[in-house]
Amino acid sequence: MFAKTATPLMPDDRHISDSPLTERDVRDIVRLLGEVIAAPGGFSEKRRFLMEGLCGLVNATSWAWCMAEFDPDKPPSFIGFEHG
Repeated sequence: MFAKTATPLMPDDRHISDSPLTERDVRDIVRLLGEVIAAPGGFSEKRRFLMEGLCGLVNATSWAWCMAEFDPDKPPSFIGFEHG
């Protein structure tokens, strides 16, 4: 069904059990992503919902989201900043 890739997706010396994320962590992340998709509002509202949800998962009290345009011949130009 799927073509075999030349390189494995995960090195042989690393196993899923070596992940710092627990199964509960992954389930919480997937649940949050589903809630973000189902949440009302546009892109900005969904971003805020996502970031506030992530803060809840990692016990953070605030978050920041920066947007910038990068051109190799110019300094970065920051075009947006949101926080909560």
